[in-house]
Amino acid sequence: MRGVSASRTTLYVREDGDDEADGRTPRTALRQVATAAARWRAAGPVYETGWTIDVGPGTYTGGIALTGARGLAQHDFLRIVGPRVGGHPNRPLAVIDHAAHPGYRFGLRAYDGVSVWLEDLAFRGGFAHAVDVRRRSLLHWHNCHVDGQGVGQVGIGVLDHCTYAVAGGIVENLTKHGVQEHHHVFRSYDIARSYDEQLVIRGCPIGLKAKENCNGHVDYLTIEDCGTGMQLNGMSVANLRFLRLRRNGVGLAVVNSQVHNTSSVQFGEGDDANERDLVELGTSADLTSWGWQEGSFARTTTNAHRPLLTLGASYDDEDVDSRHPRAHVELRRVVRARRYRAAGTRFRVVVRGVVTQRLARAATLDVRLDDDVLAHLVVPARTRAGTAFEAEVEVVCARDGDHQKVTARVHGVPGALVHRALELDLLRDRSVLVVAGVDPDREGALVVSTVEVWG
Repeated sequence: MRGVSASRTTLYVREDGDDEADGRTPRTALRQVATAAARWRAAGPVYETGWTIDVGPGTYTGGIALTGARGLAQHDFLRIVGPRVGGHPNRPLAVIDHAAHPGYRFGLRAYDGVSVWLEDLAFRGGFAHAVDVRRRSLLHWHNCHVDGQGVGQVGIGVLDHCTYAVAGGIVENLTKHGVQEHHHVFRSYDIARSYDEQLVIRGCPIGLKAKENCNGHVDYLTIEDCGTGMQLNGMSVANLRFLRLRRNGVGLAVVNSQVHNTSSVQFGEGDDANERDLVELGTSADLTSWGWQEGSFARTTTNAHRPLLTLGASYDDEDVDSRHPRAHVELRRVVRARRYRAAGTRFRVVVRGVVTQRLARAATLDVRLDDDVLAHLVVPARTRAGTAFEAEVEVVCARDGDHQKVTARVHGVPGALVHRALELDLLRDRSVLVVAGVDPDREGALVVSTVEVWG
């Protein structure tokens, strides 16, 4: 019935079904979930009612599109449920498999105000988004599983003024994000009451990424074996009421964002320890890798855009003084050969720090590309304690191939401008090395707090 009140409607989908059937009983079931979704869309808004798509055990194609005018109906809640398997972490028996129809880039898509309840379903394989929710839609997630099998990109994508609630399930083996929130998303993980009832994210470059004003609760979530467990970026907020982070490159990265109740976070210990538990930066840019010369992390911790790499911040500042007159910060293989050989391409190294003890003699900052010196910069003698400085070195490819121009300057102190031409070998990936130094026989100290490479 179109545009009027009606009782709840159930459509049945079975592995031995027929997409030409009516789908109203298990014996006349449809073959694909996508076909049932198309029937739901075609029905138009139905007030004071809801629909259920009952999916039997078996394998089904993706391309399940929940879009269109249905989104404005009152109480228009679509439930898509598989056979009950006893809750988390039991694996669902109804599988949406990318291999069943590789042409579909998404498993399920809900756009434009749609409300959808997913329960006891599995998504498997190389979907760009296993579940993609956008534009003021609502998602309830109950014991659903995503296995990207090392080729799928995003498990749950929630974008643009959406709300989602999660209880149970496993999201694993994606090439980008387990869960991606972007642009004014509200999350709720407070349905579960224990770790045994809540979602597990594992084996992804980023477990959960929230960017641009995303907020809400995170209760009893487990993230393990990821590059970065959880990343908050761009004025996002998380109220952490029991979060378990184990065996990640970085457990929790907070970039120009806020977290509450961090005392409830359980960082792994012993064999479950993260390579680094917590990173905090006050910049709004995304991060791609972390680590100092003697402790660089092997895994890339995020895969976003700028800066290409950031080191330091408030936990691993590099101090330089008379007892430790040299500090080395190495950003391994961050300058990718394929990016910087065309005319007009460029990258920039930014070094930030502060003088902590008045310099009796000038301090130096050498910025190198492996063994090639890009710039030799100076923080002048008699610079007062408390003076913050920022050094910039920009390398521009002047013509295709290997001819570069370098411009360098130090802000915050009266430093010399460096401008010269270089011929650098950019046929291979190169590492950036920053060496800070002071005179070991004279008073003076400084701290290198961050090193960034932009490109």
